Amino acid sequence: MLALVRALIDPLQREFDHRISSSHLQEAQSLLTRMEHATGLEPEDAAIVVTMLATTDRIAGRPEVGLARLGALESVRPSPADRAPVHFHVGLMHLELGKATMALESFDAARSEAYASGDDNLVALAEELSLIASYVQLTSQSPAWTGARRSPLTGSSLPLGAALDTVDVRELRHLLEAPADYSAPGMTALSSLEATLRARAYSVLGLGHSALGELDILAAKLPPGLPTPALRRWLLLSRVEALLVLGRADEVLEILDDATPSGPETPHATLHRAHALVLLGQGDMATTLMHDLVPQIRGKSVRHAIRAQATLHRALLGLGDVEGANAALVDALHKAAQTGLLLPFFRHGRAWVAQLLDAAVPFTRDPAVGRLVRSMHETLRDLGGAPDAIALTPREQDVLALLAGPGTIGQVAEALGVTQNTIKSQLRGLYRKLGAASRDDALLTARAAGLLT
Repeated sequence: MLALVRALIDPLQREFDHRISSSHLQEAQSLLTRMEHATGLEPEDAAIVVTMLATTDRIAGRPEVGLARLGALESVRPSPADRAPVHFHVGLMHLELGKATMALESFDAARSEAYASGDDNLVALAEELSLIASYVQLTSQSPAWTGARRSPLTGSSLPLGAALDTVDVRELRHLLEAPADYSAPGMTALSSLEATLRARAYSVLGLGHSALGELDILAAKLPPGLPTPALRRWLLLSRVEALLVLGRADEVLEILDDATPSGPETPHATLHRAHALVLLGQGDMATTLMHDLVPQIRGKSVRHAIRAQATLHRALLGLGDVEGANAALVDALHKAAQTGLLLPFFRHGRAWVAQLLDAAVPFTRDPAVGRLVRSMHETLRDLGGAPDAIALTPREQDVLALLAGPGTIGQVAEALGVTQNTIKSQLRGLYRKLGAASRDDALLTARAAGLLT
């Protein structure tokens, strides 16, 4: 009977909801109602029946009714196999109701659960619907977009997002080879989404200045009246990611303070704030933020959960709480091993990831964690770049060689017979070439690229 219902209402078989006839919809509802009240229905079948009933509600133009059904189903904690489709259908309901942000959270949860259970089809569907929800979210923020001519989706955002999730360095570099064209008339939300994804890719590759440049190009092409306050905050969060890579934590906090509207901060902004506080040595404040955030995001976004625990690990380690830091690290590693998500770790920069992998060694007895750690080591090697990818001047080579020693900036300047300000200026250029935010990061990149022995 379930197979018959699927044949009647499954949008994948019917292509689009509007091609489902009213007679088929009524027949499906009748069958599902009979099954819902049948005795002896197995729990997994009951979950499927409720999900299908919610689908018929959505097709019939009653998404709020379907959402209530699924909310009741979620409250009884369905089995792991059912959680992904339930989250996915909740996302569809929110999308129908115009609640794009809530839809994004649901699709993110669906993708994570589907990835963990090996349902590649649902992973792909959740990723595509997340893109649509992002489009709806941004277009709803500005009247200027509603009447603007929209160019078709190029398709580059989906592979870029997938490569970011797993930090596929070769694919990211390939996708960034061709510059994006933001000059087409009628700026679209999808163009903004692509620009921020490209900026994030540059940040992950350690090229914070390139990330800022990408966002500047986008800002220059926005039509009059944009960005709106809501969109401005969204773009500023993307800029914050690049500034974190560059180690400019003070600027990050200033931007977050200015951009935060009245009311609670978004999880994304809170994670950025905690990251900045850690960079400034204020681990106690970062720890408090993460302890408050973790219960709020539990079960909603595995990306946020991994990043929160990774940030908590870093903060607690700086405070000398090794036991607490290890507990947070283990939780983050297990979640990442289940989902394949590496991006939350690499937001902290390659130098810190190298330290994290050293701390993870005792936990690699778990085969899944061991595979994850090996994968992260491979990613670190890929991020180092080829030896001929970075060309340094003779003076930069001298500075780099002295930087690898124990000397301070003052001692390096004295050895080269120049002022400290001159060395600082040369270091900025050197860091920019290496895509580094700190001395440790620069040395790690230089060694990986064969510039130091």
